Amino acid sequence: MMLKKIKNIIKKIPSYLINTFVFLFQSFLNLNEKITDSLLNDKTQEKLTNLGYFRAYKRSSLLFWVIISSVFVVIIWASFAKINQVVRANGTVIPASKIQVVQSVFGGVIDQISIELSDNVKKNDILFKIDYEQSKINYEMTKIEVEEREKKIKILEELVMSGSEAEMMLINERLMFGEARIRLVDFEKRFNSSEVKSPVDGVISQIHITTIGEVTKPGTLLAEIVPDNEELLIEARIDPKDITKVAIGQKAKIAFSAYDSAVYGMFEGEVTNIAKNTTLIDEQTAPFYKTIVKVSPNDDLADLEIQSGMVGQVSILGDKRTVISFFTSPITKLSQRAFRE
Repeated sequence: MMLKKIKNIIKKIPSYLINTFVFLFQSFLNLNEKITDSLLNDKTQEKLTNLGYFRAYKRSSLLFWVIISSVFVVIIWASFAKINQVVRANGTVIPASKIQVVQSVFGGVIDQISIELSDNVKKNDILFKIDYEQSKINYEMTKIEVEEREKKIKILEELVMSGSEAEMMLINERLMFGEARIRLVDFEKRFNSSEVKSPVDGVISQIHITTIGEVTKPGTLLAEIVPDNEELLIEARIDPKDITKVAIGQKAKIAFSAYDSAVYGMFEGEVTNIAKNTTLIDEQTAPFYKTIVKVSPNDDLADLEIQSGMVGQVSILGDKRTVISFFTSPITKLSQRAFRE
């Protein structure tokens, strides 16, 4: 019961302060009028030889009036003006879809590396060449062999029909033709895979093989690509003490550290996902909630080269509160804590 009374008293602090200042202001005006009339009407006023005192009094009373009025206006404004409660967090740019990995289908020697880190690539651009020349030679020679054996089979078929050649020779040639075709299919696959191409449009984010002449095995990871034309997402790290102030759908302001916010401004976004549990990277890092903020499309943003891994400052806009509540809430919390203890 006692705690409820204190809470009610604290809630009434703004109105109490306003009423107090109104009372003081009115009292001062009444007193000022009385003193002024007394000074003006008093016969002793005629005897004053130094008018500086009277003028100084008028100036000080005017200053006091200005101060009282200013304080009164500020309190009125703070009682009605509302501002957003802001939750600030560091964030990192992440791709909306999974990063595309580039791997070697067959093992071999790296003949050519056509990319560098952060290069923009298009789908089917050649990134690496693995045993390209040797694969090309094997494919072309086997293709010629298949064509020649096919022609030879046709000639032998005619000779067998006429009785000039034994059928066994035709059978052997057909067997060798079949083996050559199997080799051709294999060499064609190797030749086509010797040119490692980009699976998507995007930006090279990682290059794992950087040395020409290096020998790779089948399935070796060669590079990673961040796809283009994806939604720009920010993974923000929310402090556990602020998580109750964050909800899906809340608006956010984002400033990228690579671009001066004074020049490029801040970009708008929206909270789209909040982790259910905290994440702890290591013992030296405080736990945090992973929160995904989707950056709204913007013409100015399209002109910037925003890449995966860039860091920025995320300001999530919460519920609006009156200015004066930011000053009274600590008092409320302090009183609640005191009574719990």
